[in-house]
Amino acid sequence: MRRLLRAIASPSLGHHQRRRLLSAFAADQPIRHHPPIDSAVPWNKLLRDHLAHSRPDLALALYRLMRALSPGLPNSYTLPLALRAAASTRIASAVHAHSLHLSLHAHPDVAGQILAAYARLGRAADARHVFDALPVKRTTLSWNTLITTYSIGCDPDAARAAFACMVAGGARPDAVTWTTLLSAHARCGRHPEVLELFRDMHDSGSGNAPLPEAEEIFRVLHDLYGEMEDEKHAMCDAIATIV
Repeated sequence: MRRLLRAIASPSLGHHQRRRLLSAFAADQPIRHHPPIDSAVPWNKLLRDHLAHSRPDLALALYRLMRALSPGLPNSYTLPLALRAAASTRIASAVHAHSLHLSLHAHPDVAGQILAAYARLGRAADARHVFDALPVKRTTLSWNTLITTYSIGCDPDAARAAFACMVAGGARPDAVTWTTLLSAHARCGRHPEVLELFRDMHDSGSGNAPLPEAEEIFRVLHDLYGEMEDEKHAMCDAIATIV
């Protein structure tokens, strides 16, 4: 079964070839080779198992088989699993389209994973579109995902603007927020702004005390600067005067 699923998942396989392979599999294989098609629960369990064992290609092949046998079977648990397995924008967009077709795109778990998939793939415009259409209150997690998108795309200005909107909207930045924001600026050589942001992070603690995460974030920055010894030492010395 694993070999067949890998064949189904092959990017080089044409649409019609894949459909024929899926149809042949569904018609010729004993029922024990795939779960029954009247419940999504066993399918979701298999999808989770493949992801837990780092087999996203098999998870996607199983998802394709699930949809081929019963297009309406995927539910709000299935789609986030398929999105976690998506390794390309094409696949993420396809699952996004499936969620729209099934009217599940507004489900918080589905919407969150659509946003996370586009963020992971560096699709800032798509991520922003999904973020703006989120049907639920924007949380620190969703803001962090958007800021991560801009960090991956090396767009510190957009990351900073998203951070400002996050704070204005009442969401509380956490260690992930600060680390991602600092990383976005450090990667682009915006060293004065890294120092400014670190100072803002430090001062945001109660009574101007350092945040509990400050030391960990300091280590992240130290590693991020890597072999840029002059910048690293200058930044470390400057940050040491703050903490």
